[in-house]
Amino acid sequence: MARTKPKGTQANLEKVRIEVKGKVTKVGFLRRVKELADNLDILGTAKNIDDWVEIYAKGSNENLKKFINEIKKFDGIGKVDSTETYYENQDGYKPEGAPPTWDNFVIYRSQGPEAIWERVDEGIEYLRVMTKTLSCFKGQTDAQFNYLGDKYHIISLSLIVGFALMIILLALIYLKP
Repeated sequence: MARTKPKGTQANLEKVRIEVKGKVTKVGFLRRVKELADNLDILGTAKNIDDWVEIYAKGSNENLKKFINEIKKFDGIGKVDSTETYYENQDGYKPEGAPPTWDNFVIYRSQGPEAIWERVDEGIEYLRVMTKTLSCFKGQTDAQFNYLGDKYHIISLSLIVGFALMIILLALIYLKP
């Protein structure tokens, strides 16, 4: 769910431009940035620029610091090598790239063939969530197989023999001369 108003008054909100370099494109990074932004009441945008990511963010000083620190600790299949942060009144901020409105946090996607690769972010995120969800069953499944122990082989063999007998029976019924 997108945030529409960050906590705090407009007077104490700061704007930053962040350049993130490393293996941060096509690895689920944009999606994670959006999650962080939503959780920390940060408004702005993120987009891939060649092999790095540009982020414009607006929020309280405290939340912006948390946001930037979490970005540096990205733990997906990619890796953040470096970040450069430019506050609104510093050289390097580039106000022409800032969002026209600061209503929520948006991922800007490319058009054409490059957009397909950017969508890999979404697929990677879904796989990450599925893996995490399914991993909780591993212990339960292992425990059940350990409980069955040697009985597992007997059960498997019984099922195979049962299916084989069923196939033979069906063959005898339908292949009558």
